[in-house]
Amino acid sequence: MGLILVSALLRIPAFFLKHNNNDELIHLSLAMKIDRYGMRVFPENYNLFNTDITAKEGLLILSFSKEKIGTLLKNFVAGERELLSHHPPALCALLTLSHNLLTRNGPYAVAGGMLRKSEVKAQFYACLVTFIFSILLIAATYWFGKVLFNDEIGILAAALLSITPIELLSSQKIWAEDMVGFFATLALIPYFYCLKKNNPIFACLAGLSCGIAMLSKMSGGFIIIAIVIFHLWQNRQKFFRGGKEILGVFLDKNILLFALFFLFIAGPWLYIYIHSFGTSWTYNHFIPGKINLIVLPSGFMRFVHSRPWYTYFVATVFQMPFYFLVYPALYYLFKEKNKELQFLFALLAVFFTLLTLKADKEERYFMPAYPAIAIVTAYTIHRIGAYLRKKQLYLLEGILVLLFILGAFYSINLGMALAFRRSDLIGLPV
Repeated sequence: MGLILVSALLRIPAFFLKHNNNDELIHLSLAMKIDRYGMRVFPENYNLFNTDITAKEGLLILSFSKEKIGTLLKNFVAGERELLSHHPPALCALLTLSHNLLTRNGPYAVAGGMLRKSEVKAQFYACLVTFIFSILLIAATYWFGKVLFNDEIGILAAALLSITPIELLSSQKIWAEDMVGFFATLALIPYFYCLKKNNPIFACLAGLSCGIAMLSKMSGGFIIIAIVIFHLWQNRQKFFRGGKEILGVFLDKNILLFALFFLFIAGPWLYIYIHSFGTSWTYNHFIPGKINLIVLPSGFMRFVHSRPWYTYFVATVFQMPFYFLVYPALYYLFKEKNKELQFLFALLAVFFTLLTLKADKEERYFMPAYPAIAIVTAYTIHRIGAYLRKKQLYLLEGILVLLFILGAFYSINLGMALAFRRSDLIGLPV
């Protein structure tokens, strides 16, 4: 409970900061569309057309416009205007709900400059959604670590995630990252229960949560790939037996139920997405950066497309030095054949591989995998601490604690500096 309280205090500034990031305005614009059109918004009205943004008394106010290319879209280059509404709708729908509950008669607005009491009140409905999911993600990380290993590892993992700079930054934005991270973790927990207890109900819950994760952000769908890879690895011996054994792997009731409930939730959106943009839009995310640089405008997008392939391998350690312990944890993975570690590393392998191949690279895309990174790190620290205590190397254990405290101060300072600068990503030394 103390960890949740401290985490909440670190995230309070979100309510007192301006929110003029492009993605934030896109989410609010789409929320406004959902508010007006309801379910009729899909697919023809779920876009950024006919939307104006007006600066008034410190606020950025969204409103409807008779002009197809309203003032909001004029901020983007021509090639981006039709594609920016590909954001999945879950966060936007929750912003609509929060607005109707807390600011029913007010505009869809956020602070665009120096804040006064009126600006804080006007954007409270939007900041609250991200704030809640940030806290829920930390709590889910604790639960996940406890389910996989023990209470101590769960607490340490949650503490690590709570001070991870990209999580601190995303908690200060009206972004979908914390929401997708929460539902992705919520999918992994029941699926692991399913593996332990062979109870199909947990597979159904995992599929539902994974579907909501993908409705939060498309990267939530990576969880499916990780679970399928882990399933195939766990049943690899059956492939040598042939015949019905192989068929049984692919027709496993838990995997089928997981996929069925996932499609039940995310299937309609996937249909709308493909119908609107085609499959080529998905492939374009993975075109090598050098090709994209030819057509991309200068500025932020050109920068993130030009980042080197090893960006994510460096980003984790740069934010939280203790995350380096993910790499030596491979020793435990291969030596002990620990099912829990295999489960976590299946997830990390999928995210590291796919996001390394991704053309544009931002640390926040990795959010669904950060709970796994925190848990693996906590597990390694726990093992090192146990070894030092066993060998009565108390001085080295004290040094380990001191290094952890110094690392925590470094990460909090980095994360809060990014938040108050309203940065969109971490300036990595790569």
